[in-house]
Amino acid sequence: MKSYRINLLCTLCALVMLLSSCSSKDSLLESVPFDAEAVATVNFIELAAKSGITLEQGRLTLPAEYAAFKDEIPADFMKNAGLLAEAVNLENVVFFGYINRGEIFATATITDIDALHSLLRSLELERDTDNGYEVYDNRIIISPDDNQIWLCDSKKPVDRIEDFQLARKKNNIMRYSGLADVLTSGDIASFVIDQSALGSGFDQYWTTGHLSVDNNAIVMTSTSMKTDGTTLEPDDFLQPVSTDFLRYVPSNFIFASAAGIKSGSQLIAAITDAAGSSDALKEIPGDILASLKQINGTVAFGFGPKSKQSLLNPLSPDQWQALLMVHLPQAKINEITEDLHNSLGDAGKTDNGLYRFNSRDFNLVYGSVDGYLTFAAGMDVAPDKSNSFINDFDGKKYATVFQTPVLSSIVDDQSMEFSIKAYLELNGPTARMQINLVGTEKPIIPTLVATVPAFVRRYQEMVR
Repeated sequence: MKSYRINLLCTLCALVMLLSSCSSKDSLLESVPFDAEAVATVNFIELAAKSGITLEQGRLTLPAEYAAFKDEIPADFMKNAGLLAEAVNLENVVFFGYINRGEIFATATITDIDALHSLLRSLELERDTDNGYEVYDNRIIISPDDNQIWLCDSKKPVDRIEDFQLARKKNNIMRYSGLADVLTSGDIASFVIDQSALGSGFDQYWTTGHLSVDNNAIVMTSTSMKTDGTTLEPDDFLQPVSTDFLRYVPSNFIFASAAGIKSGSQLIAAITDAAGSSDALKEIPGDILASLKQINGTVAFGFGPKSKQSLLNPLSPDQWQALLMVHLPQAKINEITEDLHNSLGDAGKTDNGLYRFNSRDFNLVYGSVDGYLTFAAGMDVAPDKSNSFINDFDGKKYATVFQTPVLSSIVDDQSMEFSIKAYLELNGPTARMQINLVGTEKPIIPTLVATVPAFVRRYQEMVR
């Protein structure tokens, strides 16, 4: 916990120095070669402002929510923070890298070279020169020709930076109009990731996205597109979710996810192809992959604790409930059910004709329910449940929701009279993920900084 708090503190405090940086419209993206597999731009100034952190008259000012961290700020941090704020403009920082090579780079514009030298000397980093570049600890590079500072995780950083200098002339990431529009959007953060580097089965597409903060919510949007901006339309492989599955979801579930899969869609083909070629998944039996290809409707999964007291025993299977429903042709459901029945043995049927399997710590009900192959662990299967998820799934082709109970109901702390909700949905070609606080209008970042460490500490004490 102490290590976690120190790391979080350093991350947050590093944002403060950015508030004194001047605004710059200069793009550093021309330094990024066109073959980079992942690229991101970050506006740390806006992120610091949304975090409630300010720098006033050269002194660090934290909101009340950060009070627990003030004593952990290193003695020389204030001086170094001021030097960095004066030396480098971090309003516009570019990160990029090569996933399969394990190389990561970051670059920003130098605003005061003397202040930067003072900072590097104070850190007592080993200094060297290489072909006109200043090199510190073989990771920090000052490039005087383009007035940039580089952070490099590469075996030969100077050679790589010289390659990037050539990219600036013509072969840089800005040649791709769709990706350029994403990376120059002006959000707190924007990113693009080449799917071909991930082996996802959608090799022509890039995952692109934006990050923003809206008071008590953190929002990230993501779109799959080709380099020219042509988007991957979900209508080719998804259909609206049938919310009938929610009739079987108890109110105590804290997680639910559902997608409406079109039969024979590109999505299923890509998943099965990726599974067949993946070393980690190559042991999946062929009959399971064949069954996946026959999915023709909603696939839904959810879980939750049997009671709030179950949260204090999270590793015990008998304290949890889970439900999986997969819409398949009835003949396939009957075939899979019969195979499971033969493998698991006959422990008797339930009142609604499903099979039940019991072990010492595990209770499973499985079979056919309204055209779904259904598996229920630790619970009965009946269409009489009530929950608050209907608005999260109604009209959506894909959605996932996770919401904690009110935190104060778990750790008995009245300052935590809210819950944390994470939600992901697909609207057209764009996925939207939102993390927000339910039950309070407090700004999300300072509130989480103040609450999460205290909650984790008290929760761990109760679990012990």
